[in-house]
Parts: sequence; C-alpha cells; structure tokens
Amino acid sequence: MRARAICAENWTRCWRADKGRRSSANAISATTNTSTASGLPPGRHVPVVSGAAVKGPPVALATSVDDARPEAGGGAPRGFGEARPMVWLTGVEGVARILSFGFYLLAARVFEPQDFGVVQYTITVAMLAFGGLQVLATAIVRELGVDRADEARTRAVLGSSIAAAVVLWGATSLLWLIAASAGLGGGTDTLGLLAVLAGTAAFQVYYSIGRGLGDKRRQAASYVGASLAQLIAFGALAALTNPTTTQALLIFGGSSFVPVVIYEWISPVLRGWPLTVSRDVLRRLWLLGAPLLIAQVGYLLWNSLDQLWVHGSLGSYSVGIYASAKNLSQGLIIVPAGITGVLLPRVAQLSSEGRSAAARRVVILGTAGAAGVSAILALMLVVLRVPLLTDLFGSPYAGASDALVAQACGMVCYAAFASLTMAAVGWGRPRVYTAGIAVAAALEAAGFVIFGCRSLLTAGVMYSASIALALVFVLGLLRLRPLWGANG
Repeated sequence: MRARAICAENWTRCWRADKGRRSSANAISATTNTSTASGLPPGRHVPVVSGAAVKGPPVALATSVDDARPEAGGGAPRGFGEARPMVWLTGVEGVARILSFGFYLLAARVFEPQDFGVVQYTITVAMLAFGGLQVLATAIVRELGVDRADEARTRAVLGSSIAAAVVLWGATSLLWLIAASAGLGGGTDTLGLLAVLAGTAAFQVYYSIGRGLGDKRRQAASYVGASLAQLIAFGALAALTNPTTTQALLIFGGSSFVPVVIYEWISPVLRGWPLTVSRDVLRRLWLLGAPLLIAQVGYLLWNSLDQLWVHGSLGSYSVGIYASAKNLSQGLIIVPAGITGVLLPRVAQLSSEGRSAAARRVVILGTAGAAGVSAILALMLVVLRVPLLTDLFGSPYAGASDALVAQACGMVCYAAFASLTMAAVGWGRPRVYTAGIAVAAALEAAGFVIFGCRSLLTAGVMYSASIALALVFVLGLLRLRPLWGANG
C-alpha cells in the first residue's frame, strides 16, 4: 500500500555536466531559493559518501534521455517527453499496488474481520510512527533532483540520507517500545509494528533514491519486487498453515528488504562506498525537512484519522470492514504517486536551471493528468463497488460500499492536491504543502470531534470533505502567489 522505487532503463543514460553550465552557483541559487521560500537561511543536505573509486559512470547520474535533449529554440522539453516518465512510474505504481492489494485481499480471506482489523490497524499506526522517516524520504527525492548533474553532491546526498535514516529508524523504534511498555499500543501487534516500521524505512529510502536519480529499474525493482515477495511469502504460508496476525505483519515488513538486498548485490548504488557525514548535506536536508515534518504529520493524520476513529468508536470488526473500502480507494493513489514521483525532482531540476516556462508546463500537465485519470478510475470504482467488495473480500464487506463512494471522491481531490503541492516542494516552496495538508488534517479532526463517527459512511465523508476543502485552500494560496514567481 505504500510506495516502492525504479532505475535507469533503455531510455535512461548518464546526465552530462551540462558542459560545465551547472556550476556551483546554480546549486547555491537553488538552495537559497528554497530556504528563502521556507523563511530559513540558505543551506540544506545530509551524510556524505567520499573517497571510493567507482567503476564506470555512477548510477546516480542516470536520468531520462528527455532531460538531456533540449529542443531547438530555447531548450524547452517536449510535452510528451515530460509525460513519458510519468506514465512509466504510474504503471510501476499500478503493478506494485495490485500485488500489494493481493496481500490485503488474501489477509481478508484468511482472517476474520476482527483479526484483519488488527493487521490493518497495526500498519496504520506504523505509518504514523514512520512520519519522520517519510519526511527524510521526500527530502531525498528533492535534493537528488537538484543535484543530478553533480556527481560529488549526489554521492553526498546518498551517504547522508542513509546515515540519517538509520538514526531516525533507531530513535523511532526505541520510542515505540517505550510507548508499548507503557500500555499505549492498545489494539496493535508490537512485534509486527516494529517489522513494518523497519521494512517501510528500508523501502521508502531506497525507493526515494531511485526516484531522485531518475533510476527507473531501481524504482521498479524495489517497489514491484517488495510487493511480489510479500504476496508470494504470505500466500505460501497461508497454503501450508493457519498464519497469525504477527506472521502476516512480519512478512509485510520483511518483504521490503528482499529487492533492496538483491539489487544492491547486482547493481549497487550504495554498497562499497565509504559513507561519511557532511554537516552541509545534513543541514540542507534538515532545512527542507523541518517544514515538511509538520506536513508529514498532517498527511498521516489526514490519511489515518478515519480508521483510528472507526476503531475507537465502532471497534476492530468495523475497522476490518472499513479497511476493505479503504484498500480499494487507496488504489487510486497510483496515479498521483506515479506522476508526482517524476514531477517533484523534475520541477526542482528545471527551476534550479532557470527554466520556469518548462517547469510550468510540467506542473500543468501533471496536475491535469492526475486529476483527470483519477476521476475516470474513481467513477469505475463507484459503479462496481458492491461486486468488488463482495467478490473480492466476502459478503460481510458489502457494508462498506457507501463509505467507498465518499473515499473515491476524496482520492480524486487528493490527486490534484498532491500534484500541485509536490510541484511547490520541487519549486522550493514546501510550506504550500505543509499548510494544505495541515488544513486537511485539522478539518477532519474537527469534523470527527463535532459530529462523531456514527457510521462507516460518516468516516468516509469526513475523510473526503477535508481534502476537498484543503484543495480549495491550496488553489487560493497559489492564486495569490503563483509558483512561477517563486524563483524570481
């Protein structure tokens, strides 16, 4: 259900240093613009890889052929050239999420709704605990997008990201163990949650590296590979025995390591490079991540409050029923996830090079495409919702059909919201995303406090209405100050 990653294919190749055109002044300019937009001083990065000799051109410099082929008369890239990697990543997201959906579908068939609710609720809480690491993952994509043409900077971001991720993962796991020992983990499986947290950290960091580098195969291998390993392992266990919820969660988390280990053995981008910590890189990552931390908390709350409230008000059985609709509606995130995976680093790259017109076209194309395709898929999901729920999950899950309608509408709004706000992050204005998702979380929480959670439909409506109003809020912000003026 969560993201994974890709690497360079036939249409990828090493990005040249733009014949020396992308000097250190460009990097400083990009950093200053982002920091100024965030109200913070210039500078922002993480731990460094240095000194290792690497055979051949580093994978870190792989990017789209379209990136390296400016058009005549101004260097603006073709619209189709920009759309092609978006379509590719959306396809990868689709395949991976279908495989991941298979895991949830099998779990719903193997377990009773109450036990399925425990699995879903534990994963949901793990995603909340994962907030700090997700912020780091987002910062990695942005920084690698800006520094693609600079081998030394790319290595610095890679090494620093791994060091920061290990520290964050250790701190988060320790805090959760303390919370669980204090009795604050009610309704979750502690061992399973730690496994999900570790696996998600490994996957998200590696996937973000692939996204930031424009490395198609690495992204595809980590995302599709993890989902496939997850489904095969749990399917085999279910065929041989009666699995427990803990075993299901251990497989959910552990599967993420499989493609990372295999791909690093076959085509390493991290293995063999001595990693050192760079204060400059860490500072850049912190300054970009700090405003995004509030945003990540907002996103996790917005995307989880409905399930948390259902669990608190209606119990584990209802969470299991509601989760069936949530898993179907979350399939719609394939489109914005695929598009923003290309959109964010590409906008960062174009804006840092001063190519505002090209960046503007990418934003418009990505946002319109994400919203339009999501709307078509949402309509199909709504029309087929009852047979999908009953045939895939079982007859008890038909009770989530009304909630699914509301959730599907919310995901269409989220597609446009995600495209616009991730473009803003790439343009050096992370506060647009922070403000927007904070509004969504606050509105959803306020709705539940005021109106309560009397039914699954109520939860779905709160979830959908909050992101719709947040989209209106973001449109208002960008109307007052368009992205195209962010970098001067």
